[in-house]
Amino acid sequence: MIRIPRPNPCVAVLIDLDNIELREGKRVRINWHRFFKELDNYRIHRAIAYKPERFLSERMKSFYLRSGLELYPTTGNSDAWFLADSIRLAHRVDSVIFLTGDICVLPFIPLLEATGVSVEIRAWRKNTSKLLIDSIQRFVPLSDDIISNSNGSKPSTPPLAHPIEDYTNSNGRSFRRNGQQR
Repeated sequence: MIRIPRPNPCVAVLIDLDNIELREGKRVRINWHRFFKELDNYRIHRAIAYKPERFLSERMKSFYLRSGLELYPTTGNSDAWFLADSIRLAHRVDSVIFLTGDICVLPFIPLLEATGVSVEIRAWRKNTSKLLIDSIQRFVPLSDDIISNSNGSKPSTPPLAHPIEDYTNSNGRSFRRNGQQR
């Protein structure tokens, strides 16, 4: 199935909180309002975050819900829930955005693309499997701009500048950070 790209695609954003809140071995708090500001050109159907329940305090649950995320506490590793929902939501959206650098999504990429859904990975570059980056048509490295300090302000280190960057995956496809084919 081939879908014609829309100027304002409908997306499902699926977030592996354990993976995305770990940057270079350190726990970080994401400012979700800043993150979603980067997705202004998308219509967000659902934004679902997954985290094992044993790591969720009431305070953290409240933080995620106030941030506009649907929160699914899981009984163990979140990967199975995360990936099952990607398949369940595929017929309702134009694109699925995974926030994870975990290679567990790799087998689901061709499955989702076969249904006509485009797949995008957003993750910390250093935490993302090279095989995953090479296997995806659209990889967007996360910017330090979305990290909050404990008081909610921006990090004290200057944010990474991220002009449009060119990437080539292992299939030889060239693409830019903003998703446009070259």
